[in-house]
Parts: sequence; structure tokens; C-alpha cells
Amino acid sequence: EQVWQHILRYRALFGEDIPIQITGHSLGGVLASHCALDGVLTYGIAPEFVYTFGAPRCGDQQFAQFYASQVPATYRVTHRMDPVPHLPTQTLGTTHSFWHIETEVFYPNEANGAYIICESGENTDCADQYNVVNALMFHATDHLNYMAFDFTSN
Repeated sequence: EQVWQHILRYRALFGEDIPIQITGHSLGGVLASHCALDGVLTYGIAPEFVYTFGAPRCGDQQFAQFYASQVPATYRVTHRMDPVPHLPTQTLGTTHSFWHIETEVFYPNEANGAYIICESGENTDCADQYNVVNALMFHATDHLNYMAFDFTSN
């Protein structure tokens, strides 16, 4: 709530047409997604875009569809075999399985190189092509390097 109060104050000072852009890495990506949805539902403010980096799944398929209808300009960036986007596993849900929000921007090699766009929340052409156990055991460092920004040294 405090974040949106500051945004409302900022918009009152500088104009209602000031674009809002929301971003987050890892769990911060989930928080960014929920913050964007809160902005739309509570304050009637749609962000210009939302970018998440290495975010885990944050709801089920119904949530993902509802989110897409409310916050369409969302880009979920994933890097190579980052294990965090595979969590929680889809099968962990008891009644409904966990599901990613759309649209995935997948960097299969270099963290700032060529990328693939996958429109659906779960797509084996992007990060879902990898086995979660292998990713967790051997590729945790992929979670710490996005857009050529190394989270371990910065």
C-alpha cells in the first residue's frame, strides 16, 4: 500500500500520464506481478509494463489467465537453466497445478544475447524444456546472471 501511495503522490505532482514500470528479480518478480495486479484492481492504474527476471510460478492457470487479462504488458525473462522459474513445480499443487504468467522471454545462452519469445505461461520451447532436478543441481548460477548483470558481484 505504501508503494502505491507514493506513486499516487508522484502522479499528482508530475501528471497522471507518467508511465509506471514495475520490475523484480526472483521472489521480487512475484512481488512485482502482484504489485501490478494490485495497482490495476485497487487503484485503477495499469503499468506501462512489468518485467520479471528469474521469477518462480506465482499462481495456478486461472490466476495466470486473470492476470493476463488485467496486466497484459508483462514480460517474464528467464535465463538458460535457471532453476527458480521451475519452482514451485507444476505438480506441487493439490487441486490446481502451479502455472506461469505470460509472456516468457527466454535467453537460451548468453544472459544478454539472442532470445526466444514464448507467449504461453508454460512452453517447452523456452525454459520448460529443462528438467527441474538437473537445473537445481547444476545450474543455480544461471539465476544470478540476467541481462549481463551478475548478482553475485554487484
